[in-house]
Amino acid sequence: HVVTAGTDFRRIVGDSDERTFALATGLRPLIHRVAGGRQRFTGLFGQDIVQLTPRWQVTLAARLDSWRNYGAHNLETTLATGLPTAAHRETLPDKSDTAVSPRAAVLYRAHDKVSLWGSVSRGFRAPTLKELYSPFRVGAVLTQSNEALGPESLTGGEMGVSAAPSDKVTVRGTWFTNRVSNAIANASITANGLTRQVRNVGSTNVAGLQLDGSYRPHPQWNVSAAYIYDVAKVHRGVADAAGLDLTGRYLAQVPKHRTSLEVNYVNPKIAIVSLEHQFVGHQFDDDQNVKAKTDKVLSGGMTE
Repeated sequence: HVVTAGTDFRRIVGDSDERTFALATGLRPLIHRVAGGRQRFTGLFGQDIVQLTPRWQVTLAARLDSWRNYGAHNLETTLATGLPTAAHRETLPDKSDTAVSPRAAVLYRAHDKVSLWGSVSRGFRAPTLKELYSPFRVGAVLTQSNEALGPESLTGGEMGVSAAPSDKVTVRGTWFTNRVSNAIANASITANGLTRQVRNVGSTNVAGLQLDGSYRPHPQWNVSAAYIYDVAKVHRGVADAAGLDLTGRYLAQVPKHRTSLEVNYVNPKIAIVSLEHQFVGHQFDDDQNVKAKTDKVLSGGMTE
């Protein structure tokens, strides 16, 4: 047995300080808004790695998280008059919650160079200060915040195999499936889709396969590649303002195919250089699966 345990604590303070401008010219400021609040997270965790035999290993772990949102506000004033708007609220209700996140995993060393594993787990994500308290606009689309948001939870599992045919080559394949309940998403609340709100919108399924490998021809050089096939859909949706049930539709901005290629050179006496190329396949840009786009990213970096 290898047992570990501990605790962690986070405190987040955030405000969005912004001015809205007249749509016609974009030059005349209309409203000054300061929106935000505070979040406090406290967590306890424990894990036991049990070596049953030289080939079999079991991991049991769990977390207990507690968080609280407090000190929230949405201060809006009309710049021309200095008077508060209808959305002005000096205080917003406090909110607190807890979540338990268990995990169990098994590792089997089938060979000195081949391992198989599987795991099941449950986790959560608490809504952020931005999602809770701060509205935003992109072009003509206004997305409203939602102080009543609850956490989204994930129940998932994965199975995989990894192999190291030689000291220079490693390959790995992982199959995964996840169910996200009370998923947080931007949902249309008007028929034309120009006004949205961050909401808990039912549940989603995310499942797929990830393949990756690396080749190290020299101690200072490493080449790696990866591919992800990812099907992300709404499992149980809620009808939007136009009466459209999103059940079965693809999640916005989640592509089905992604690949990457990375080359690294590491020499602490000279430089650390990394060049990465990513390709992102077709993805929908909205929850109704009307607008589609393709992205392609090329990035690199160097540190002395």
